[in-house]
Amino acid sequence: MSNPSQPVTPKPSATVMVVRPAANPAEVMEIFMLRRHSRSKFMPDRYVFPGGGLEAHDFEPETLALLKLESPEGTLFRDLPGEGAYNQVTPLTTAQEKGLFVATFRELFEEAGVLLALHKETGEPFELVEGSEEHHKYARYRDQLHAHEISFRDILTHENLLLDASRLIYYSHWITPLVEPIRYDTRFFVTLAQPDQIAESDYLETTHGLWISPRTALFRYEAGDFNLIFPTILHLRRLAIHDTIAGMLEVAHSKTVIPVSPDAIPSEVGLDFNLPGAIADRW
Repeated sequence: MSNPSQPVTPKPSATVMVVRPAANPAEVMEIFMLRRHSRSKFMPDRYVFPGGGLEAHDFEPETLALLKLESPEGTLFRDLPGEGAYNQVTPLTTAQEKGLFVATFRELFEEAGVLLALHKETGEPFELVEGSEEHHKYARYRDQLHAHEISFRDILTHENLLLDASRLIYYSHWITPLVEPIRYDTRFFVTLAQPDQIAESDYLETTHGLWISPRTALFRYEAGDFNLIFPTILHLRRLAIHDTIAGMLEVAHSKTVIPVSPDAIPSEVGLDFNLPGAIADRW
């Protein structure tokens, strides 16, 4: 049993903000979001970005061989050392850091049906878009994956695909507050999808999926009909300020990353959250 006086060690995890050009000309971008099942132990009935925890098979050598990295050696995450919640970060081996990229791709396929990869022989991008002949085949793969009849690595190997890490831009690093009974050490990524990118809920861990502009998501949250949690709100606010997707991606490539663990403040309805002032605008 865990010691209640000691914080729970946060589990390494990853989440990805999948954006595409907005269908509505009044908006800049849409982002894919999923509504977690009301019976979920973590964040029930909340709209979130696709993602999940790092698993052992994500960083096995046979799996990492299917990950194409621009720079296989060196630091994969550009966190500023010593700032923010740096001392709360769960240490990772180099293999586990690489495995977080695999976990991001895997969870994106499991939860949203989005597979961003490369054809191994040609280097051409592979994406499941509307009208794709392979849509139904990969929907079956996804069902088999959920039924534990096949692994994510099996799918990639059988279809001769590689995961292209350059498609994922490291964006931020959030750690669940110390007082929470379930904690995650989460790297956030952002990726650009095609306008006709297929994405849909798995109807297992999540019950609904939709493409929505960051501004609309925030408007609906303020209106009380779109449940969000603190980190998601702040990421949506960051995305909503951009006038172009290109500008957002440029910022994503160059921004600082400071590990964040919000301050949890007791309130009449539970806990409220704030960011420490020194990093509130710098994470």
